[in-house]
Amino acid sequence: MQIVFDPDASPVDALTTVLIESLGALGAAGRPEPACRLAGSAYAALRREHPDQAQRINDLMHRLAAAIETDQGADDVHLTPAARRPPRAPGSPP
Repeated sequence: MQIVFDPDASPVDALTTVLIESLGALGAAGRPEPACRLAGSAYAALRREHPDQAQRINDLMHRLAAAIETDQGADDVHLTPAARRPPRAPGSPP
């Protein structure tokens, strides 16, 4: 893993990149569930004012969720009913 510093990146872009690399490493180290929860918190913080960065976090959450689903031997992985629901369409009511 090597993060390349982009001098033209905004602080939010740079921090999003660092967060994605860090949470991806946590998932690759066998901890995809806590990485996914932290990514969800980051997504919630970014989604309104920084939608492009939120989408990058969302992409990471999908990769982490796939790692959770394919981890057949993990006893501590449990998806809540809300996590099993398909995502809502943009603009649809909760």
